[in-house]
Amino acid sequence: MSDRVGNGTGQNLDRPDKQVSDEIPRCGVGVPLSGGRIGVRPGPPIGVARYEIVAIIDHPGSIYLSAMHLNDRGDVVRTCHPILANKQAGNGFRLRDGACELVNYPDAMNTVLSGTNSAGDIVGRAWFSGQPQAVYFIYKRDRFAVIEVLVDEGPVAAGVWDINDTGMISGHMRTADGREVGFLARPIR
Repeated sequence: MSDRVGNGTGQNLDRPDKQVSDEIPRCGVGVPLSGGRIGVRPGPPIGVARYEIVAIIDHPGSIYLSAMHLNDRGDVVRTCHPILANKQAGNGFRLRDGACELVNYPDAMNTVLSGTNSAGDIVGRAWFSGQPQAVYFIYKRDRFAVIEVLVDEGPVAAGVWDINDTGMISGHMRTADGREVGFLARPIR
């Protein structure tokens, strides 16, 4: 069987007379599940990838620290909590040049950092008391700015997860027909 399993319509590209769900594809894509649903079944493991810990990242006063994103420079960001001297439930956390620092959106009750680039720009989200939705932001040159993602029709509600060294961000958004899709967006200069 070919790697070309389907085109998103259920049609098998190599055998147009068959639907993807009619067969078990090689890559685990379109595997029939119970109830007639189509899903993904992972293939067999092909080996073991071993890693050794080279650093423990901790912050004084924190009982939980999640090191989520590591950039090419060695910076690490994410969240830690609680820091008892701070009023936030969760605190944005960055390890840069061996120093730990909290990066919290002003007046937020919770800040989570999700990505950073080599210049030190950080993207994340913050929650505020009484607001059910998070605000997605960029932290650049010690300043916060709310991120606005634009499409032809104007701004859309979008979640931002990462930023690269060119300033391009990635995330997810809801389309007009209600689907969740990923996106890449570049800064408007």
